[in-house]
Amino acid sequence: MLGGEVVLRLGIVGTDHIAARMIKCAAQLPDVRITAIATTAQGPAAPLARPIGAAVCDDEVELAGRDDVDAVYIATSRPNHAAAVSAAIAARKHVLVEKPIALTAKESAPLIAAARKAKVLLVENLWCLAVPAAQALIDHADRRTFGKPVLFSLDFGFPVKPELYPALFSPQLGVLRDRGVYGIAFAQRLLGPIDDLSAYVNWLGDVDTSTTLTLRHRSGALSKLGFSFDALLANKATLACSGGIFRLEPSFGAESLISQVAEAQVGPLTKVRGNRIRSLPMVKALRRWRKATKPETFSFGSDVHLPMLRHFVDLIAAEKTESPLVPLDLSLDTQRHIESVRERVRAAA
Repeated sequence: MLGGEVVLRLGIVGTDHIAARMIKCAAQLPDVRITAIATTAQGPAAPLARPIGAAVCDDEVELAGRDDVDAVYIATSRPNHAAAVSAAIAARKHVLVEKPIALTAKESAPLIAAARKAKVLLVENLWCLAVPAAQALIDHADRRTFGKPVLFSLDFGFPVKPELYPALFSPQLGVLRDRGVYGIAFAQRLLGPIDDLSAYVNWLGDVDTSTTLTLRHRSGALSKLGFSFDALLANKATLACSGGIFRLEPSFGAESLISQVAEAQVGPLTKVRGNRIRSLPMVKALRRWRKATKPETFSFGSDVHLPMLRHFVDLIAAEKTESPLVPLDLSLDTQRHIESVRERVRAAA
């Protein structure tokens, strides 16, 4: 970690509410200081920059070229991510970028290659992987605490009005790129690469607004994912393993991980009377209660973005050029899967 008088000087490209949230997150980390903010199509930088004493830049190129900027956080509109990432890499500045790295995998791939060649840290802000409860779930899956992971189930959705969030309903975005990215990345992080993917998608004109996905992972495990702009979903995540189950509620931003050991199976040679007693609803409920463990609690602080910012800062301090939490290949594979779904479903419509 950075410490003492060593401070990461962070520049921000973006001026909307997400940039404002990251400014508040940075204020909670003593080893981070916002030194510059760039004006974008979202609006002028001055209202965000002046209260914290940050410099105002005309664009991302000017900001990336400043000597008092060590790293760049990019929160501008998605179609403009590629230009901002490219400017930062060209200036050899580390980059934390809101999803996606660029609008398409074809645009993202050369940026990833450039970052690796320049030995610059590039991290897509898939914050759902950084919150401590999700980290704990990933750790349990890797250690096979409850045996082999078999099925991951997740949904993430609530109604969104197009007139309030018009950017989400542009043909370039939609629910897969805005929400599906989190679930597909999470599923891959838990269960490994995806060998096959099937999907059903509802469209509003050229915009995908609700979808259900079934993934088959190379490990043999399956994932069932649902995302929606149209309806309130259960917003839960479960990882079912051969010896038990883990639950995150809500699916993203959870601060507790609930686990339950699978009940022992009753074989055909068990006494009939024992079978009858065990089948009583009250007895079954009592057995489930006794086997359930207390929820593990993991606080992420005041904002779900805070753990990712902390992770990014720690990677820079350790002179790492790639995140083990959000590897660049994971970002690129997730983007390719999303584009594949959109193309296949659209072609079949």
